[in-house]
Amino acid sequence: MNKALLLWLFLPILSFAQSQGSEGKLRFGIFVQPESNRVQLSQHLHPNSSQSEWTLGFNIGGMIQLRLAKNLYFRTALASGERAYLFSEIVDNDSNPLEQALLHSHKYTLETFDINLGLAYDFISFDKLVMGFSTGIGYQVYENLSSQRILMVSTSQEILAVEEVSGKTPEGNYSMTAFASINMAYSLGKNVRLFFEPMYSFNMQPLQLEGLKGNRFQNLAFLLGIRLDVGQ
Repeated sequence: MNKALLLWLFLPILSFAQSQGSEGKLRFGIFVQPESNRVQLSQHLHPNSSQSEWTLGFNIGGMIQLRLAKNLYFRTALASGERAYLFSEIVDNDSNPLEQALLHSHKYTLETFDINLGLAYDFISFDKLVMGFSTGIGYQVYENLSSQRILMVSTSQEILAVEEVSGKTPEGNYSMTAFASINMAYSLGKNVRLFFEPMYSFNMQPLQLEGLKGNRFQNLAFLLGIRLDVGQ
């Protein structure tokens, strides 16, 4: 995905918005989205000896909100970026039961494209600060899946084998998601606002990606961007 394309799509809208009113029927924003991601393991070989780790990801995107009623907005957002997921499991050494157990380490890196639809509601206003919440559903597409699997002795960390696959377009490369967030916007001028939005999202259905089938992704994101309000 070309992340710069999202910015170019929103630049004409942002330029138009600069000449409009301060309390907008429409809100247009662009944002960066650092986040932390993990795999929620629901199907694996040894449920008592598997562990998923939080890893860092990054997205960039744009958002549009349309006022439906006082303080209530319909919202849609597009975002594109890269995410990584890491988990491991300890398994028995089948080739020699008397030897130490083995550790399988799995790392998956993929490009993602998110489309979110939902509702936003503003419930608190302090002078220049407005707070609210959002919730909704999304559609997530995965591309360029890379994976690394390492087999090692669990105690000594001696590496026995490494398997790597890169640049693969995976089967089952889409999923429905759900999200909820807290919205905070601070006025910087007549119709310009700085916004910050902690967001939690998860897959509504088990993944169909190779190596991750039956599991789900969890994402804790922090949107930071500039928003312009249009119209009265």
